[in-house]
Amino acid sequence: MELAAIASNKNHTFNVASFDLLATIHQDLTDTTCHTCGQGPADIFFLLDSSGSEGTANFLKQLEFVNSVANEFDFGPDLTQIGLATFGTGASLEIPINRYHIKTEFMQNVLRVPFRDGESNLHLGLELARTQLSDSFLPTKSHRFAIILTDGRSLEHERTVQEANRLHMAGVETFVIGIGSDVDESELLDVASDKAHVYRVNTFQQLDTIHRQIVDRICAEKTVFPTTTPLPTTKSTTTHKPTSPTTIGTTTTTKPACGPKVADILFVLDSSDSEGPENFKKILDFVYNFARQFAIGVNNVLFSLITYSSSVNVRFYFNTYTSRNNVLNAIQNTSYIGLGTNTSDALHVARTEIFQTRHGSRSNATNIVIVITDGRSRNPNATIIEAAQLKQIADIFSIGIGPGVDQHELSAIASKPSNVMQVNSFELLHTIQEKITQVACSERT
Repeated sequence: MELAAIASNKNHTFNVASFDLLATIHQDLTDTTCHTCGQGPADIFFLLDSSGSEGTANFLKQLEFVNSVANEFDFGPDLTQIGLATFGTGASLEIPINRYHIKTEFMQNVLRVPFRDGESNLHLGLELARTQLSDSFLPTKSHRFAIILTDGRSLEHERTVQEANRLHMAGVETFVIGIGSDVDESELLDVASDKAHVYRVNTFQQLDTIHRQIVDRICAEKTVFPTTTPLPTTKSTTTHKPTSPTTIGTTTTTKPACGPKVADILFVLDSSDSEGPENFKKILDFVYNFARQFAIGVNNVLFSLITYSSSVNVRFYFNTYTSRNNVLNAIQNTSYIGLGTNTSDALHVARTEIFQTRHGSRSNATNIVIVITDGRSRNPNATIIEAAQLKQIADIFSIGIGPGVDQHELSAIASKPSNVMQVNSFELLHTIQEKITQVACSERT
């Protein structure tokens, strides 16, 4: 009890059974006292639910949570800037993101933000967040984050998902915190830019239990280049939480971030022994989050997926699934194989089976192939020959993961140098998500 009273923060209390065990908390103490929170500036925008379901007392709990997070960062125009808006019947900009560069001033004004009551028009708040975090509003390149708190369902789900997708495509890492039992799980997942960015608490009082998790995740994200700038083809070795898909919203009329244009996109996924089932799942997570950015349908984008190891498995053709939900579910349910790395056969199947009218390939569509691998092909010469033939009918991207890839082979597979991307680990696939999506969007007719 006395230890907690002495410490300025309950996370600053440590306890060991004996002097001999002091060494066991050395790293924890160092991490806490030397919490530098990554590299480069960050712009963080809070969006708080101020609808009628909250009430004044619970709204105050949200404000206290904002201050708990803000207190962990160093403020300044070249460090961290934090803004805040509320949403109810409308959206209100309470604190512009570049107003306060002194932490104490910011925290004092947070507690003055009024509870506004009304309905739950989350889409208006997301639109405001995107404006505050836009390039025109923030001239310097920074890591940009949105943190949304809500205790219910939005009034207009379709517009909410549309605005969330626009926020993601603007390069904003979007966290969402659902409070209580009335939130829509599917909507939370659609609003967040990553399943790992979704948090749930049962009560407003429990918000304090997750503030440190939010801070740590933001700090981890800050060690990667901001997605509002062109991403390099090689990445640092910073650990990143994997993106994990789950159930999605069932509304098919929602306009995804990458608008309605005609393209046939094929994923060619390495499923060899060198990966293992856990890493293969991370590849599927990446594919899932890529696909959900597109308008899927017979007049828009269609997807096909094949996996390869010693043999090639066609998981689905372009005409197997033509709805967003079915495509995403099929991606999630793709199984891992194991064994060798027969890339050449996979590229051969892509050309001779997948891009055929009988399997849904369309003459008016832009053909795109995305190859993801963590190693060298079993027959490099055959792989290069097959890639050259496939390039005659499709634009090929190659994504290499880890140190085992062959740089020359990646370049030979891709249609052009800018189509080659590489990350140092499966966890870092997330860092090229925006780049590959934007490039694929621009490639389409």
